Amino acid sequence: MKLFPTLAAAALATSTLALLPRTAHAGPKLGVDVDFSVPVSMNGVKTGFGGALRGGYDVNLAIIHIMPEVGLGLNKLTGDYGPLVFRGFAGGRIGIGALVRFDVFAHIGYAHVGYNNRPIGGVDDGYGTPVFDTGVALDITALPVLDVGLHASYNSAFNSTGTADAPKWLGLGAHVAIAF
Repeated sequence: MKLFPTLAAAALATSTLALLPRTAHAGPKLGVDVDFSVPVSMNGVKTGFGGALRGGYDVNLAIIHIMPEVGLGLNKLTGDYGPLVFRGFAGGRIGIGALVRFDVFAHIGYAHVGYNNRPIGGVDDGYGTPVFDTGVALDITALPVLDVGLHASYNSAFNSTGTADAPKWLGLGAHVAIAF
């Protein structure tokens, strides 16, 4: 009966090796994010929604993942003074894992912050401003060309005009990315 433990150990070793990445891989990747937005210390603002389209160059080194990326995002917070934030950004993410990957990410960029509380024909009291975000993600990477996951982020725009609270929000959402 010594044959069974030997076969079981061989099967376990073979299946483990089959699941590990074989070589370093790099290529373009396009991602879409969908967010539930929760305001942070903003008066008269309620929850909202948002999303982003991002593209980058994904470098996988065994279980280490590095991706510089650029993108466009849109977030709308509701309420009497809920801002609409349209932003362009650049940054990156770094992660560790094979079938399940934990990522951290950060971006900086520029945004237009507008408000929907003006009367019809009134002047838009929006402004342009620097923005940043940082967060964490958990991805399922079982398919070579498709990543699916969840993320949480802290997002902030600055306000140099002094006319309103600077938009700050938490983004909680899901994302999908396709490798080419």
